[in-house]
Amino acid sequence: MNRIHSIFAVIAPLLLFLTDPLVATSASTHADRPTQELELLLTTPPHFADYENVRNELRSHGFIYSERFGLGALRLVISSTDFKRARVFAVDYTRHHSLTLRIARDLTSSVWEVWELGTKQREESYLISPSSSR
Repeated sequence: MNRIHSIFAVIAPLLLFLTDPLVATSASTHADRPTQELELLLTTPPHFADYENVRNELRSHGFIYSERFGLGALRLVISSTDFKRARVFAVDYTRHHSLTLRIARDLTSSVWEVWELGTKQREESYLISPSSSR
């Protein structure tokens, strides 16, 4: 069972990426995107639907983003100029719709707020990737 979960954790983000053409284009067609990007959202396979809800709402409100996949996690990356506004939007949407995911606390630290069913449960400090700007 653990091996199946591990395989799913690697394959699921790729399948999600391949089945959503808007996500594929958003990650590659925005030449005007600033070079400094920061992780805003993080999720794992059990909560992909919650992540997709927030991502789709951010997209419908005109936010430009890209996505990264690795180690079984799906990450939404946004420009530093949009970070604060997108974070406020993501937190409000997460609260209102009782979602479960991790939201970056600020621009400069590696602290993530853990939201479960729309309520902030705790903060965790860790770097997501060596290429992270934080």
